[in-house]
Amino acid sequence: MTAGKAALLLLVVAATVCLVGSVSGSVCTPQEKDRLLHVCAIVIEKGAPPGWILEACCRMALEKQAATDKKWLDCIVSLLTDKDKQKYDPSKIRDLQRKCPPLGPTPALFDLVSRV
Repeated sequence: MTAGKAALLLLVVAATVCLVGSVSGSVCTPQEKDRLLHVCAIVIEKGAPPGWILEACCRMALEKQAATDKKWLDCIVSLLTDKDKQKYDPSKIRDLQRKCPPLGPTPALFDLVSRV
């Protein structure tokens, strides 16, 4: 096999591995789960009353983490431990996509909420 063919084969194998990893890999991280639980606790705790202002603040705080992405929220729910599930309601986490419509840019409020 020539050097050019070997390089091409290596490139194809590397691209395939990267593609398979990105398709089958997780779309969220444990750190993102922890941030969502921290920032949105008052909205997603079991027994928490509904409140659109709180949901809007939660949504703004998570805007850069694709809070409107159902796959991301499902991934967050899949990372919940049994202890998390005792405190937080998985259906409320999934509902963030529906309850928190996309908001316009509000940098001052985002900065305030993201510091929490």
